[in-house]
Amino acid sequence: MYELRYEPVIGGVLLLIVPLFMTGCDSFLSEQPKGQVGGEVLESRNGVQTALIGAYNGLNPVEPPQNGIAGGNAWRSDPANWAFGAVASDLAQKGSEPTDQAPVNNIMQHRWQPTNGYFNALWKNRFEGVSRANSVLETLNAVRGEFSESEANRIEGEARFIRAYIYFDLKKNFGNVPLITEESENFAQPNNVQEEIIWPQIESDLEFAMNNLPTVMPDQARANKWAAEAFLAKAHLYQEEWEDALEHFENVIQNGQTSTGVPYELEEQYYYNFNSQRQGADWSENVFAIEMTANDGTGSLANSWAGYVLNYPFGASPFQCCGFFQPSHDLVSSFKTDSDGLPRPDGFTEAFNGMQEVIKNDQTIKDGGLAADEKFTPPTGASFDPRLDWTVGRRGVPYLDHGPHPGKRYDRAGSDYAGHYHAVKHVWWDRNSGTGWNDNAFFPGSGVDYPAMRFADVLLMAAEAEIEVGSMQNALDYVNRVRERAANPDGYVENSQNNAQALAVVGSESALLNTNPQPFDWVVREDENATYVFLGGDPSDIDSWNRYPDPVQNYNIDTYTMSEFTSGAGAERKVHFERKLELALEGHRMYDLWRWGRAETRMNEYFEYQGALTQDVRTDNDYRGANVYPIPQTQIDISSGGEGELTQNPQYQ
Repeated sequence: MYELRYEPVIGGVLLLIVPLFMTGCDSFLSEQPKGQVGGEVLESRNGVQTALIGAYNGLNPVEPPQNGIAGGNAWRSDPANWAFGAVASDLAQKGSEPTDQAPVNNIMQHRWQPTNGYFNALWKNRFEGVSRANSVLETLNAVRGEFSESEANRIEGEARFIRAYIYFDLKKNFGNVPLITEESENFAQPNNVQEEIIWPQIESDLEFAMNNLPTVMPDQARANKWAAEAFLAKAHLYQEEWEDALEHFENVIQNGQTSTGVPYELEEQYYYNFNSQRQGADWSENVFAIEMTANDGTGSLANSWAGYVLNYPFGASPFQCCGFFQPSHDLVSSFKTDSDGLPRPDGFTEAFNGMQEVIKNDQTIKDGGLAADEKFTPPTGASFDPRLDWTVGRRGVPYLDHGPHPGKRYDRAGSDYAGHYHAVKHVWWDRNSGTGWNDNAFFPGSGVDYPAMRFADVLLMAAEAEIEVGSMQNALDYVNRVRERAANPDGYVENSQNNAQALAVVGSESALLNTNPQPFDWVVREDENATYVFLGGDPSDIDSWNRYPDPVQNYNIDTYTMSEFTSGAGAERKVHFERKLELALEGHRMYDLWRWGRAETRMNEYFEYQGALTQDVRTDNDYRGANVYPIPQTQIDISSGGEGELTQNPQYQ
């Protein structure tokens, strides 16, 4: 979508795989890098600007063909933290089949061991990103005189934003991590210092960026002053510094603009945030996104969303690979609404408003479910938040414009393993394949940008802070702004999305029965606003067709009133639940549960509920009891005996 791209420099060597600090081998604290491009090459005006592009690329840590910039597969260190932020939470399961990427099973089941290679890959790739930001700052200092003061401050601000962003990610995943800056002479730094040093560094970097970056940037992909202030507010929120957080959130909400100068506002329709054709210069909800480009001429997946190459429907799907990242029954049930159009944050797994504990689907409990050629009727008496179907693919509902979701035909393993649901937000529309789909490898690459922070996220974080300082009306207003957008009927998933790839679009039953389908072809009947899928047999017999009604009939959403926000604790639960719905599968959930102090209660509830439905999560799983992941054992072993010896987090000692 944007203009920041991999570029070959200096005799064909890629700058993006040759940082100045840390290494391409196992230790990212003490070794010198291999194949380093030296300061004599980078210490120029063009060198600094090229290094800055390399630092941005470190936010989507991929090098050709689909590897992490510090080694390993890109999916182990994806910027959206799909394994660490979502699969570890109540939102999603690893999916696929039991043996593929088995270490993710341990993350999902809360058997978090320091020897899990996913933790080491995350650590290495994030510190590689820190290295790149530090490289920019060190090189800029050597040639600062070649830039005007405003140019130098802008470049420094961007590099410091990138470093703060990555250290924020390291902090929320690992807690105690070493601090390394461009001024560090020794990269072997300990992580068990007595005083907190990471949060102050994050705040210092973001404050500099906020005060020195302009609003309008040379490229949409670059962070501007308002993105820096929004993340500064988030840093205060994580530290429960409510008034400081609010000061910045309120300024961002009232005055903030995107890097193209568009005032921050919620997009008119929810799904616009995940549509590559809508993520352009007028994307008003974009506070900061990590760019993904599908067909950029490199012949690789490196600039696309390579960290998600496993996370598409499998089987009969058009996506090739590989059935991972399946939304949970728990998440789907969260979107149930009562007759008043409101969710039940503390009772969503119960039967209410005519719905059972588990939403009707084509997977019956641990018995294999319905066959793909057996008829399935989606729940017609249900009451859902419409954001459900922009978040989760479920049988009979349009899966963007790829046709009605077929349920079991998209699975890799049996339905009793991980269910039939599939994630939607990172998937490209078929009509956008030219800009949304990278087909340079067996694995699919997506051109959908990762929205690291949306304006809806800002509103909901501000609502949290408002509750903490006692401003219930402001909190209510912020939450309702988000819900009002979700309630816009122009933004509902609708039957007409099936038209584009339908065998035919007809206006009567006789016309339907006169088509010549193959099994699983579909025909749209405009007279009924319904889609019919041919299951095999005689196409002239209506019983050979599975009818799927327009999902719009099940949508029911409304805003809260002040009566629901009179209690601080009750209002807090509603804001927390709204984050679960609005930001589902965007990489925030596990970290939210940790900072709210709700992880143990919520995850044990989840294991009991989900474990009764699928085999991959069991009812005897328990919350790990640690609000942080372990320091990778590989890094501890490498540092052992040195002055920068790393110490394991207390929860794992």
